[in-house]
Amino acid sequence: ESNGETAIANDICGETIAWSNNFEMLSDDCGATGSTTVMFTATDECGNSSNTTATFTIEDTAPPVMECNPFTIYLNEDGGYELNEQEIATITGTVTDNCTPDEEIDIKISKTTFDCTITGSTDGISVTITATDLCGNSTTCQAIISVIDTTSPIANCANITGQLDANRNFTITVDDVNNASTDNCGIDTMYIDKESFSCDNLGENEVTLTVIDVSGNVGTCTAIVTIEQGDADCGTAELRATPDILTLIVCPGGNVSGNLNLLENDLGIGEEGVQISTSELPDYIEVNITNGTLNYINDDASAAVITFTYQICHNVNTENCSEAEVTIQLLLDSDCDGIPNVDDIDDDNDGILDIDEGFVANGETTRDRDNDGILDYLDIDSDNDGITDNEEWQREGEYINLSGNDSNGNGWDDAYDNTVGGTYYDAIDTDNDGFPDYLDLNSDGDAWDDNIEGFDTDFNQIADINPPTTFTDSDKDGLDDIYDTIDGWSYYANATGSNATLQDSDNNNIRDWRDPFEIAPDPVDATNCIIHIPNGFSPGNDGKNDFFEIVMDCGEGFTTFGEEYPTAKMLIYNRWGNLVYEQVNYGNESLHGADAWWYGTSQHDWTVGDEKVPVGTYVYILIVGDGSVEKGTVFVNY
Repeated sequence: ESNGETAIANDICGETIAWSNNFEMLSDDCGATGSTTVMFTATDECGNSSNTTATFTIEDTAPPVMECNPFTIYLNEDGGYELNEQEIATITGTVTDNCTPDEEIDIKISKTTFDCTITGSTDGISVTITATDLCGNSTTCQAIISVIDTTSPIANCANITGQLDANRNFTITVDDVNNASTDNCGIDTMYIDKESFSCDNLGENEVTLTVIDVSGNVGTCTAIVTIEQGDADCGTAELRATPDILTLIVCPGGNVSGNLNLLENDLGIGEEGVQISTSELPDYIEVNITNGTLNYINDDASAAVITFTYQICHNVNTENCSEAEVTIQLLLDSDCDGIPNVDDIDDDNDGILDIDEGFVANGETTRDRDNDGILDYLDIDSDNDGITDNEEWQREGEYINLSGNDSNGNGWDDAYDNTVGGTYYDAIDTDNDGFPDYLDLNSDGDAWDDNIEGFDTDFNQIADINPPTTFTDSDKDGLDDIYDTIDGWSYYANATGSNATLQDSDNNNIRDWRDPFEIAPDPVDATNCIIHIPNGFSPGNDGKNDFFEIVMDCGEGFTTFGEEYPTAKMLIYNRWGNLVYEQVNYGNESLHGADAWWYGTSQHDWTVGDEKVPVGTYVYILIVGDGSVEKGTVFVNY
C-alpha cells in the first residue's frame, strides 16, 4: 500500500499468495526527497508468480523545534545597538529538526538593530525568530528584547554675570546657564536649583544645572553666577548720620512747634531707605521711624536745650548703621515778635530799649520797679499803674503807635528804631522827680496817682476800675489782669493793651495823669445817645480799628455801648449764610475785657491758618437789650 493505493493478486489454485519486493532502504538525506519505484512479486502455492510496480514519493513535513529567549540590550553612547551572531543564538536558544542537522537549520531574526526610539517601554519590543530546515519546513517564535539606555546626559554649564534691577531682583532661566548639554537619546528635562537673586547674593553664586534624559538618566554641572548691585540699593554704601539742630522760638503761653527731617543731611541713604531708632524721647517729640520726620509740639514750653541720639540702619544691609545727636534749642521770645530774646533789643515790645530798662548784657539783670516778679525789660507796665510803658515813655501829644514792622530784625519796632528812621528819645519824666513816667506811680506829682487819673471818665477823682489789692497777671506780661485787654503775647500789640481811658477832663490837650492839680468837673449825664456801628474794621494788631467796636454818640456827656446795653447779643454771618461768630453781652468790657468785641476770628471751621476770616463783607445782626434789632454789613480788611 502506498499513498493509499493497494496491490491485489488472485489465483485459481488457492487462496495463499506470497508477496515480495525489491525495496532495500531510503536515503538518510532529507534533501534527497523525491520518488522511487518498487517491484512487487506475488507467488502462489504452485510457484507461479506475477509482478507489478509501485512509485513511492518521499516528503519531510516536520518543522524544526525551537523556544526563543528574552534578551536585554544596552544602547551605546551613540544611542544605537546591533545584535551579533552569538546574541542572536542566545535569543534563539536550542533548535532541532528531525531531518536537518542543527548547524544546517537556517535562522532568521526580524530586527537586529536598535536605537533610542524604542527605549522606555516596560514590556520591551517583540522580534520574530524564524527557523527553516533543509526541506523548507519552518517555524517561528517571538522574543522580547528589552532596550535600555543607561548613558547619562553630558551637562555643560556657562558662567554668567547679572546686575540687580531697581527692585533688587535678578532672574535667570535654564537657557542662561546651559551651554549645549547633550544626551545620546535626547534630553527630556533640564532645571536649575536657583533662579532668583537679590542683595543677599551679591558676588559669586554656585548654580547647579540638572539634565535628565528620556530614560531618566541624570547629569549635572555647576555654573558660577556673579551678581552685581546694578540699579539696586543693597546698602553697600556706608551710612553716615549727621548731627541735627532744630532751633525753635518759644512764645510764652503759646503753642511751640517745629519740625525737621533727620535724614535730610545724612549720607549714604539709597533707594531702599533706612530704619530709625532713637533714645528715649519726651512726650512732645515725635519721630517718624520710616521717613525721619521729627515734630516738636509743646503747649507749655520754656527756654531749654534738649538732646537725644538717633541711629539709622540700612533696610537691606541691617549691619550698616550710623548714629548722631539731635539738639533742639528752645529760645525764649518774650514779646512773640519772632525774634528770640538773645537777639531782641526790646524784649517786651514797648518801644524802650532793654538797656534803658535795666537790662545788663552778660550780667545779672535785677531791676523790677513794681516788684511783681517780672523784670522791667520784660514788663509792659513797669510801675503797675495800669498804664502801659509804651504810652508813658512818650511825649504828651506826640504818641507814636507800634508800626508792626521790624525791617532789620532786631526786635525793635520800626516806629521807634532810629537806625531805620524811627523816633526814640529818653523817657519822659513829667514831674522831674528822677523817675520817668513809666516808672512813676504819680507822673504829674499831684494828689492823685496815675491809677486814678488814668481811669476817671466821670471825673470824680475815684478810679473807674478799683486798683487791685493783689497782683494777678495770667499772661505774665506785667500788666495786671484788671487792666489787661489783650490776653497773651501772641498779639503783636500786646504792649499797648490797657483799658486805661486817659481822659483829659479840662480839654487842654494834657491828659489828667500828666496834668498836675487837675480838678475834675462834675460829671455830665449822657443824653441823646445813638448807637454808631462802623461799616468796617481791620484786625491787624496795629492799634487802629482792630475791633468791630460799637460806640455811643451822645449829645452831652459820655457813655459806652457796654454800659447802655450790657446784655446785647451779636451774630456774624458770611455771605453764604454760615454763622462765623456769636457773642452774648457783646461790648460789655467789664465782663469780657478785650474779648468783648469781634476781632475778625471765626468760631467755626470755615477758616484756615490763624482762624481769621477772609477779607470780605459780612452780615451782622445786633440784638440790643431793649429788644430792638440792628442789621447791616461790615467789611473786614487787613
